[in-house]
Amino acid sequence: MNEGDPFTEGMTWTIDAVYRETVEEALAYREEGVITVEMEAAALFTIAEVRGVEIASLFTVSDHLLAESEWRSAPNKQLLTDGLTRILDVSLKVLSPESRFETRPLSGSGTETDSPFI
Repeated sequence: MNEGDPFTEGMTWTIDAVYRETVEEALAYREEGVITVEMEAAALFTIAEVRGVEIASLFTVSDHLLAESEWRSAPNKQLLTDGLTRILDVSLKVLSPESRFETRPLSGSGTETDSPFI
């Protein structure tokens, strides 16, 4: 992935119960603008806020909660593989010692850091 490559930014719904999402919940969150559902980000963001460090999350499509009438797993394995590869490439680039990334206050914390490794 290179600077300028397309990506989508949006809200995430974190739920820790595997396969417990209901269609009604998914539709309601979609109406609120949620574009991803996952299981770990909220805990990681909480820890980062407590520690005063920067954090980001990257996701790729692995399944569809609202595909047709039922949940559908990885409809396109190549799309999943390509997405995971892009995430790895971006992560390695951002976390490399040569990386120059901006620091900014964490939401609500008022703290700054110049290293993701704390």
